[in-house]
Amino acid sequence: MSIETQLEDLIVELRAGIPQIDDLPEFTIFRALLKALRDPDNSVARFQASVLADETFGDLRDGWIGSSLIGSAIQEHTLSLTLIHAVLQGQSPNLIVSQTRAFAERKTSELLKFFAVAGASIVAPVVLHQTMRILPWEEVPESRTKTRLSSRNGEIRPYYPTDEIVPHRTGAGLAIEISNPVGLQLLSSCGPRPQSGGEYLAHFESERLDYERAEDVVRCLFLMSQKPVGIIAEWPIAADPAADRHFGGHLTYRRTLFDLSFTLPNDGKVDGAELISLWQRYSDLQSNDRDTMRYVIDRLNLAKRRSSVVDSAIDLGIALEMLILHNLKSKSELKFRLSLCGATFIGGMESDRKSNFKILQKIYDLRSSAVHNGRLSRENVEIAPALVENGIKLAAAIARKVIVRGRFPDCEAEYLFGSDDLDPSTSSG
Repeated sequence: MSIETQLEDLIVELRAGIPQIDDLPEFTIFRALLKALRDPDNSVARFQASVLADETFGDLRDGWIGSSLIGSAIQEHTLSLTLIHAVLQGQSPNLIVSQTRAFAERKTSELLKFFAVAGASIVAPVVLHQTMRILPWEEVPESRTKTRLSSRNGEIRPYYPTDEIVPHRTGAGLAIEISNPVGLQLLSSCGPRPQSGGEYLAHFESERLDYERAEDVVRCLFLMSQKPVGIIAEWPIAADPAADRHFGGHLTYRRTLFDLSFTLPNDGKVDGAELISLWQRYSDLQSNDRDTMRYVIDRLNLAKRRSSVVDSAIDLGIALEMLILHNLKSKSELKFRLSLCGATFIGGMESDRKSNFKILQKIYDLRSSAVHNGRLSRENVEIAPALVENGIKLAAAIARKVIVRGRFPDCEAEYLFGSDDLDPSTSSG
């Protein structure tokens, strides 16, 4: 009797013996099946014996599955219980078995990493790179992980009714997808151990670059929306369905999931075409300038998320100094230089430059008061929240202009008021 027929007959027997099996929690079903395996005359145990004797399932019977840095051993009951579970979920026995055999022969699968982002949303998928896309949350593949990180009417949908791991009301608005064509491998044992320390470091560097690229996308999202934006969790999915059934999700939470500032709705809507343009210009920055820009944007994002306006003023002041006074040789008259250079660099009509000049002066005063006194002066307490908010928007506009231009302003060469638009080839927004 074929494996497919045995599997089909076994499902019929299980449903007849346990009429409520389709309504039971998965963990309860799993424990019952494991218990059945202890009796060699049980139908579940006989099915497992047939699966283990079938060489077409290869290393899926007792091997190792994983990516370059994470993975797990396949226990002898894993394959048989995975097949049973898939058919109980409504899949065709013939399809499930054929998919499983095909993966056992191929031994590799494309691996997709998903980074769940809170605070921003996008209407349609955006391709930033041949291996990286931005997906609306609705288009992320369905999984327990997605359910766990989704929100409905501002409330988290729990994994189980008693699940309290996801706090507050934080939910994802979009996801960053990064693909690796041969990221998942099936081996006989021990996992894909690198042949040398250098090879291991290469694998580790590849993983690090994935995280770095995802975080850089978040930085571009923030510059476009000026809303608190952050990665709240990440997980991998094997593109091959048979591989994914064995590999699992390996969900990892980020600290931002527990950040109260991300309880806000995902209303930082971004335009896909603008994101592509900004990302390409950001990627073209010189490595040193890109490193500086990362600090700038992270400070602005943090300033937006602070509960204390004093802390926000400090973060904003640091970001503006890095943006406008980048590589400044003279350290005197910093307030004047920052205000004049910043207003000149962002450009616009004379009235706009004068207004931005005054805003930057006031922000520098806030920053100085916060740094030196740990509090704001009495006359600035009421105006500080709105001033910081406007300052973040202005700093984000300057950062975008730096990215579009491809370099930071030279304050000592560009701090004089000039024509109505210092650099008409770039946008002030």
